[in-house]
Amino acid sequence: MKRFRDTGEYEPYFSKIKGEMDRANLLRNFLFSDCTKALFINALSRTRTMPYHFMDLMSGAIAYKDLFAIIQQKAVKLVFG
Repeated sequence: MKRFRDTGEYEPYFSKIKGEMDRANLLRNFLFSDCTKALFINALSRTRTMPYHFMDLMSGAIAYKDLFAIIQQKAVKLVFG
């Protein structure tokens, strides 16, 4: 395991992880807020692909930013047809 000195060596690693965690938190707040939770659960039950996208996320095949983009595309489709 690589050890980091207190010289800022860890910054690139920390930034990447922090960015993913920030996106995950944003997605959590958006999907499970009082306003959107029922809509999201309803939409999730009607789609065939979302469970696969979540599995891709858990396996590391996609990142939270990718999942967020997929959800945005599906939301636009849901709202505008």
